Amino acid sequence: MISSDGKVPRQMADRYGRELTFKERFKYKIFGIGFFKPIERRFNVLSEWFRIKHFSVRPHLDQLIKGLIFRLKGSKEMNALAIQYTEINKISFNRIPDEITPISLSPFWILIKLGFEPRKVRWLAFSWRYEFIFGAIEVTIEIDKQEPIGLIWDARHEPAVKTFFSSKYLCGKQETLA
Repeated sequence: MISSDGKVPRQMADRYGRELTFKERFKYKIFGIGFFKPIERRFNVLSEWFRIKHFSVRPHLDQLIKGLIFRLKGSKEMNALAIQYTEINKISFNRIPDEITPISLSPFWILIKLGFEPRKVRWLAFSWRYEFIFGAIEVTIEIDKQEPIGLIWDARHEPAVKTFFSSKYLCGKQETLA
């Protein structure tokens, strides 16, 4: 359990390191990231916590000097799960592609056929005639002697996710799948 203001208590700071200062965050471009959900087909401590709380927690993933911290804020309490960097074996990324179903000869369809990137012209797809569904980005964190933690983000957060996991602390553990 962590304090209500979200600060890391002394017992956790001794083992997992202190929080990054404001200058360190800007220098290394390490900012926390939220909006994730656990992958439903993977069972571990984090997915069990989401299930117990009926997926009503607001999650936030952040980096400490010696590890990662998952902050899970519920309606009445705030809990945390911390992992040391030395316990992490590998971090895998898997990009699920976007789904597009445009109508032939529509402006959206024509621009795609001309070679424009669908994400750049998706504003034409927000109509009842077109369907543009963002894919997702899955991140799997393999940990020593535990089940891997699987997280999923909407692909709109892909740049933030890639920036977060490419920090100086985690850069040697990455593996891109798709």
